[in-house]
Amino acid sequence: FAAPANYGCPACSTAALEGTAAGLSTTQETELNTYLTGLGWTSAQSIGFINALDNGITASGVAAPAEIVSYTETVAGLATVAATAGGTFANNSSRLLFKGAFITEVPFTYGHPISPDLAIGGNIKLLKARVYNSKIDIFNTDFGDALSAATKSYKESQAFGLDLGVMYRFGDNLRLGLVGRNINSPSFEMTPLVAGDEDSFKERAQYRAGVAYKPLSFVTLALDMDLTKNDTTVGAGYKSQNLGAGAEFNIFKILQLRAGAYKNIAESDIGLVYTVGGGLNLWLVNVDLGASLSSSRTSIDGNEFPEEIKAELAVSALF
Repeated sequence: FAAPANYGCPACSTAALEGTAAGLSTTQETELNTYLTGLGWTSAQSIGFINALDNGITASGVAAPAEIVSYTETVAGLATVAATAGGTFANNSSRLLFKGAFITEVPFTYGHPISPDLAIGGNIKLLKARVYNSKIDIFNTDFGDALSAATKSYKESQAFGLDLGVMYRFGDNLRLGLVGRNINSPSFEMTPLVAGDEDSFKERAQYRAGVAYKPLSFVTLALDMDLTKNDTTVGAGYKSQNLGAGAEFNIFKILQLRAGAYKNIAESDIGLVYTVGGGLNLWLVNVDLGASLSSSRTSIDGNEFPEEIKAELAVSALF
């Protein structure tokens, strides 16, 4: 820290704060100097660093943001830890948690009309889950190899799930529905990360309400919303509560084409998620396929990926 040349300013003083009209203010220099010396920097180290920063701001021709002191303190704090901790990347134990679940459902569905406009129904589902739960070393393992190993670390188990729903029809064109999914909160086995850690993953009950309107005989418009904030595999503090809308076009009662979008209103990190899908009615067998893709993207190992992507396939038989 002692040499301003390391910051691109070999001529900068380490004896006194120089200050420039276009750089840091006197108040900002004083605040930053107090913080740096509080970290254990010597007076020469702190003054040399501040003068080099001031010189860089002036040379850029761009006004310093109001948060410049806060940003600089954060970076300086990290640099101090890195310089004094005596560790290396090889010994760094930072890890990335890899957690998720792949669940296959085999439902047995029954519905019954209570009146000409009111009906109830439900699913009893056989659930087979593959639950992933592992840690990836960030610094001393190639990310691709670590991710490949993580996808091979899982536990498989089975459980039963129960769904219940009710629908009311207002005339021929408007319907209102309410559904409870996995109301029995089925749980599945999971490999604990350390001894005494959680060894199961639970699918908690979810409740959703929606309305559907048919402006034309072959067009259905729908709007639905989760009534509760739901837990996710991302973490204990990350919730999901989706608000969605879409349309379905029914072609000759054989082929259905669907498109829409939804937004997780419980969190703000992922933007709008677009959905597409289709259905095929083959007499007693129905095949449905759907996919969703978020508008926002993230970068992993220099590659861009959607922050959220899903695909679903369902095959049902009528009897």
